[in-house]
This record gives sequence, structure tokens and C-alpha cells, in this order.
Amino acid sequence: MFLLLWLMAHTNYSAPKELPLVQYRTSVELNELAYGQKAIEEARKTGSEIMQPLAVYDRETRTIYLSKNFDVTNKEHQAIMLHELVHHLQEVNVVGYRQCTMELEPEAYGLERKWVIEQGLPDPYKGKELFLIFVGTCPMGY
Repeated sequence: MFLLLWLMAHTNYSAPKELPLVQYRTSVELNELAYGQKAIEEARKTGSEIMQPLAVYDRETRTIYLSKNFDVTNKEHQAIMLHELVHHLQEVNVVGYRQCTMELEPEAYGLERKWVIEQGLPDPYKGKELFLIFVGTCPMGY
């Protein structure tokens, strides 16, 4: 709840009437939710490495799926939960996007980064150009 309160103090979003559902999933299930089976199979074929998520937000069901390894007492894990809560606020406040949902990532990463720095933790994104990469992954005409 404190993460949601922090977000309400640092954004102009209206408070959600309902909290997101929270469910735990295995690493395999989280990969499927985050990337889809087709993308996972393609990564295996090409030998590409995919990033293992600790959490995924599902806009349709308004559910945050957490890894079974998620530790609610770990500040780095709390930052990831905050990131997913940003997506919930975007959904319930009907934030639009032009091509794909990846356009919503810069705000979530920006707020996550701000929270991490306020907590006195090292900036996990320092020197990384994540914002351009995410929007660049939107397929044309999506």
C-alpha cells in the first residue's frame, strides 16, 4: 500500500477504486506472460537470451503476476512492484498510446528510478538508454 501512496504523491493519477489482483507464478509462466510463447520459441531458435522478469502486469485482467522468488521485504523487488503499479494506474486512468503498450514503459521506469534513488539504492539504469529501446520495439502498424 505504501508504494501506491508514494505513486499518488508523485503523479497526477487518480487513486484506483480497486487494487490490482496479485498472483504468484513460476519463471516459465512469467516468461510466457511477458513475451508470449512465439517470442520464447524464436529466442530459443536464435540462441537469444531473454530477460527473466520478476513481475508482469496484465492489463486485461488488471493483475500483477509475481515470481515465486519475489521478496516483498527486498527494496529492489519493491521497486519492481512499484513499476507494475504504475502500469495499473495507467490502465485505470485510461492512459493511451499510439502504437503499442511499450510506449508506456518510460514513465514506469522513470518513476521506478526516482523511487530507487529516494531509497538510497544505486540507480540500476544509470548509463542505460532503456527509454528509446522500449518504444523502438513497437511493431509498425501495431
